[in-house]
Order: sequence, then structure tokens, then C-alpha cells
Amino acid sequence: MDSNNLPLSLANLLKSLPPLSQNILPTRLPLPPALIVSLNKSYEGVYTLTTILSSHYNSTPPDKLSEIIQQELAELIYSSNFIEYAGTDLPSTVSICKKVFANQPFQPRNIQELEVVQHAKAIIFFFTEYVVNKSPLSEDLILQTHNILCSGHDHSDGTHWSLWAGKYRTCEIAASSIDPNTGKRKKSIFIRAAAVTNYMATLIRNFNGVDMDPIELAAWVCTQFVNIHPFDDGNGRMCRILLNAVLWRYTGLIARIGEDEKGREGYLLLAGRGNRVYHEEDCEVEVLGQRSHVGLAELVVGKVRECGERVLEGVKG
Repeated sequence: MDSNNLPLSLANLLKSLPPLSQNILPTRLPLPPALIVSLNKSYEGVYTLTTILSSHYNSTPPDKLSEIIQQELAELIYSSNFIEYAGTDLPSTVSICKKVFANQPFQPRNIQELEVVQHAKAIIFFFTEYVVNKSPLSEDLILQTHNILCSGHDHSDGTHWSLWAGKYRTCEIAASSIDPNTGKRKKSIFIRAAAVTNYMATLIRNFNGVDMDPIELAAWVCTQFVNIHPFDDGNGRMCRILLNAVLWRYTGLIARIGEDEKGREGYLLLAGRGNRVYHEEDCEVEVLGQRSHVGLAELVVGKVRECGERVLEGVKG
């Protein structure tokens, strides 16, 4: 396995990927019947696709699988950056990622290209540790990944990146978005800075101890992380790195979210709803009873299915 080429490493791992459980994610939660039906249908589609794909992996050359994975990861980076209005256009992102994944030198010419380079390097680091090496999720792994993601990104006020990248925030922050139904700006409130360390320790402990379907687990950790908002910047991209690393480790697939303006707005609307439920549940609801991530889980399972369909088309082509 070539440790210097993440797509090739992931391609080789697909041949030994355990079968996906056929359990539907939130059957224990009191959800609307229509949502349960929708989730079951989407999840059955993912299960069927992963079963079909597993029969193709051994007969598909690793280099071909690697090319498919490389494209998926590059478009993942583009869409995740687009949600934050970061990075550059899709063709440029794919071109840059191809070089970074192949460990070829690339000198970014501007901040937009740097955002792509560091995002790709952060994914290489996190996926290598968590997916390839099967390291457990830890605060140190998250801190190191964030340091890579934000390396070279000085704040607009001139604060050097080394003073905040890979370090929990010490100031209070909030985010805002436009409600498409009312046209009014809504504010999402995050955990107080003084409590971030304790909340992150709890997140790691719960993640490593809970017995949860992997797709739901990915949506749960993404939702928990982004509502803690442990860093000054880069929280959105970090939460989606967590989301997709968990998905890949257990399904061999990812969820590309926010590829266009409509997808971006839909995702941010879900995040805003999740933020409100998160604070309603905070310290009051056990992990397996929490619902702040359910909306994201519904989106993610559909996106994972779309990824499976693209990969299947690629291996059959």
C-alpha cells in the first residue's frame, strides 16, 4: 500500500471492507412515519449498492479505483469549500488536488489555491490516520488536522495563523444565515469558549463509546462538532472532514454536500435547525436519544447513495 498516495491506499482498503449493517439508523427515535419510510428506502439503497460494489472491487484494478476515489475527494473538497465561499473553481480544485494527492510539488498563487491545498493535505492526514491506520478519534488528531487545514491562513485583522490554527478558541463566536422562509437573518449560538475543552472531551468519549449505525454516527459527530465550534475558523470544513472520514471508514463512500448554491443553502438551513435542537438537548438528553443530527442524517444517507451510484458507474465503465 502506497502510504504517500491516499486515493490508492483507500482503493486497496475497499477490498477488505466489512459488509455494511442492514440496520436503519434512527428507528429508536420517535420520528414521523413518512421520515422513517424515507430513511428506510434511502438506507436500503445504500446497503444494496455497497453489496454490489463489493463484488466489483476485487476485479477492478487499484489504479482505476484510485482515479475514481481521487475525483470523489477532489469534488468533496470543492463542495465543502464552496459552502464557506472558500477555495477556487471546480476544474482548478481537481487539478490542484491531483497534484497534492500524488505528492507532487504545487505552489499556490493566492489564498484561494492555498485553501484547496491545505484542505487536501488535511484530508490526507486525517483519512490516513483514522481510515487507513484505524487510529481512534482523539482531540489530538482533530487539533493536528485543523492546524494543517488552516496553515498559512492569517486572519483579516493580521493575526498570524500559528496563533489560532490547531488551538481551541478563547473568544465567543456566533454565525448567522438568512432564513429562506422569512428573509430575515438568524443567528446560531455556539458553546462558550471556557467550556469548549470539556465539550470536546465529552464528544470524543461519546463517539468512541456509542453503538450507532455508521451513517448516523457520521451525522451525529458532524453536528456535535459544528455546534461546539471549537476553533476560531475552519469549523465547517473540519466537521465535514469528520463526517466523511467516518463514512468512508465504514461504507467506502462519502457525502458531497453543497456542490451548488441550492445545496449550500439547504445544508445551512439544516445546520441552523440542528443548532436549535442541539441547545434544547444540551446536557439533558442521552446520546442515543438526541435528534439534532437527524435532518443531516437524512441528507447524508441520500448523498452516500449518490456516491455509490457514481462509483458503480465508474467501476463498470
